[in-house]
Amino acid sequence: MKNCICAFFLFLTILGFSQEYDTEFLPSIQMGGTSYVIGNDKYGNVFLNLSPDNRLNQAPYDGLIRILNDSILTVDENFKPDPIVQNFGPAVIKTDYEGRILLAGKGMIRLLEDGSLDTSFQIYQPMGITIFNFIVLKTNEIIGVARLADNTYTTFKLNEHGKVDASFSKVTPADLSSIWINEDTQHILLGGRFDLFGITLNSISIDQSGFLISNFQTQGIPGIIDGAFTKDNEFVFLEGDANTISLIDSTGTNISKIKLKPNFPLAFNDYIYSFKPLGNDRFMAVGNNIYIIKTKPELSVVIEKTDVLGSSLAYPISTDSNSFVVIGNLNPQLDSIIGFAQFHVTDNEVIPDFSHHLRISSSGEVFALEVQKDGKVLVGGNLAYVNGISHRNIFRLNNDGSLDQQFSNLSRKIANPLIFGIKQLINSNLAVASTYNSAAPNGFPNGASILTDKGLRIIALPFPYGNFTVTSVTFLEASTDNIYAGQSVAVTLGNKTSQELVKFDRTGKFISNYNDHFTALERYNGFLVQPNDEMILFGIGIGYDGSEPASIIKIDPSGNLDNSFKTNLPTKLRIQDVVKIADGYVVAGNLEKSEPTRFEPYVAKIFESGLMDEDFRANIENFTSGNLAMVPYGDDQFLIFGNFGIYNGEIIRNNGVVINNRGDLISESPIAFKPTDRLNTYAIDKSNGDLYIGGKFTNNNTVTSLVRFKNLLTKTKDAGKVADTWLQHENPVPSGKELEIRISESLKDPVVRLYESGSGKMVFEKKFSGSLSTFELPIQQAGQFTINVSSGNKVLSSQIFWM
Repeated sequence: MKNCICAFFLFLTILGFSQEYDTEFLPSIQMGGTSYVIGNDKYGNVFLNLSPDNRLNQAPYDGLIRILNDSILTVDENFKPDPIVQNFGPAVIKTDYEGRILLAGKGMIRLLEDGSLDTSFQIYQPMGITIFNFIVLKTNEIIGVARLADNTYTTFKLNEHGKVDASFSKVTPADLSSIWINEDTQHILLGGRFDLFGITLNSISIDQSGFLISNFQTQGIPGIIDGAFTKDNEFVFLEGDANTISLIDSTGTNISKIKLKPNFPLAFNDYIYSFKPLGNDRFMAVGNNIYIIKTKPELSVVIEKTDVLGSSLAYPISTDSNSFVVIGNLNPQLDSIIGFAQFHVTDNEVIPDFSHHLRISSSGEVFALEVQKDGKVLVGGNLAYVNGISHRNIFRLNNDGSLDQQFSNLSRKIANPLIFGIKQLINSNLAVASTYNSAAPNGFPNGASILTDKGLRIIALPFPYGNFTVTSVTFLEASTDNIYAGQSVAVTLGNKTSQELVKFDRTGKFISNYNDHFTALERYNGFLVQPNDEMILFGIGIGYDGSEPASIIKIDPSGNLDNSFKTNLPTKLRIQDVVKIADGYVVAGNLEKSEPTRFEPYVAKIFESGLMDEDFRANIENFTSGNLAMVPYGDDQFLIFGNFGIYNGEIIRNNGVVINNRGDLISESPIAFKPTDRLNTYAIDKSNGDLYIGGKFTNNNTVTSLVRFKNLLTKTKDAGKVADTWLQHENPVPSGKELEIRISESLKDPVVRLYESGSGKMVFEKKFSGSLSTFELPIQQAGQFTINVSSGNKVLSSQIFWM
């Protein structure tokens, strides 16, 4: 088909309104974030490395940041680290004698003060290296300790420009983790495990060329955590038990040691984690307490300050001989708070100057959603805060996203299991599935409970735990009259796995355990329950009432196998998710190939009978890892999420697609998923068609766990049926047809564009007005094409066809 003019019927109804991601519904669902203090510069400014998609005091910071050493802990906005930083898994930062920033982890780079890459320093990144620590010599040369790809340990030396010093004599011990330098002698102390002269040493001393200093012997030292040299070339340090302070001379001979006093009943509260010099023969050791230690006239603790802001102070920075800053969790009740406190030291006291905290947070994860009859939304999962309020893992939101204060918020310490399922029963009570928590008097003992509509427990469901130790109920559904709760893990016991599937009435009374019917089962991954108690059970290798193992079965209201449901899905299919549609079900999972560990994504449609719809076409390619998840997205449309890059030949850039009940691609996902995101659950407000999607994902660069789409069912109900007409009967497109497009008159300056699907090249564009336009398209060759209708910069509809 070359050099011909082809035209065809294409009906696209674009309404004057559209379903949209609701930007006004923005509940903040967060948990404690993760950050690592990896160093400081000569001014006492602190470098933090934030885990991806974390927030600092609600501001979007990601990766390496610098906190200024001021009383309000300002984030240094002038520090813009080069993106290459994250490739090095930054673990240690120090500055050289010129103030340049040396960053080490999976190799080493040097940054200028503003964070830009110092190109005069050669990037040091041997394959598989992990650098634990390093020192900077007065010449700006670097000596470091590292582990190589083959899990051996070594030392290395770089010159000022990052070039390897080949003349340096490497040390290759059995273990190597720490390095210190004596500024007076410039000798270097290494901590690890060294087999020398027929004995094992926990530390040795070398010169700047890497050669052993033979008169330094530390055979009796039981390991070094941290330490510092004195002005008399002695070394004061923490021993491996983190509770003993020792002092050795320049030959490694022990002078004296002291053990910290136990602080009963929690003696470990006196453990200390880091050690820094203060000057004037004084040193500080910090942990849960602060100790000021003197080495002259003898080793002694001269000041002990306990209960320091109720904190664990893991990283000290000395700014001069009389003051220091400590960093840690300043309030253990709030697990996302990292605190900074500055102290100054007198002869007999440690006095706080100021303290401040930064809230490091990340998105909480939503596992359960339910829309109540009044439109309020019940949410469960794993979290710490809702809209800034410390909250247990189940809560209720008003329609505007605000926290419903009428819903119980019991103490997080006594009643905070993870929540995996929530269902509102016909009597308005709530069934809840959770982790086991027998110590919670008002919580969720036994992993499944019935609550009042205000979140107070009525009864713990008598959920049986079989011959295994899994302590959570992870699946929950409800019919009109009954509750279904279950769990399944792939731990084979005889011909069954560790699983339970239990039926209760709506008062919590035990009815039956479907476990008695399983005759084979690798595991099940979920179930759907209809109002009349019919159940679709799906997973891997399910044998029921003697049936051949299958990936999906149907169970009748009495709990017996429905033999009228027979599927012809592949026998090695592992179904992960199922969505109910008008004339059947769509299933998604992984299909096992010839190699036992090789799987490929698989999506299919089956009718109510269980047989496959052979006209359904859903080919997923460039699949990397993880599972597929699905969400109903209106009438006979649904969203598929997963780590894939091609759907039915179309390049997909955001790990998700919206398709119809024949598998045709409607559009890419309205949420820009990342490969690390998770889509866990959904709920639909049947009164208005609003769709709620929960998980752990990022949308529009905002870390979130819960989003809402407005008027979803209304939009697709009107527009989807019109699109069905041409997709069902006119794809592939026969020649000699005319193109007919209907567009709402309310749209401003609508434009139709035609693209080659493979190359993305635009081959046709037309602007028009009015509600109906008919014209011919100049298609020069066979292939697959995408037609978009847009208004302004926004694409309102996208359909695919092929010639």
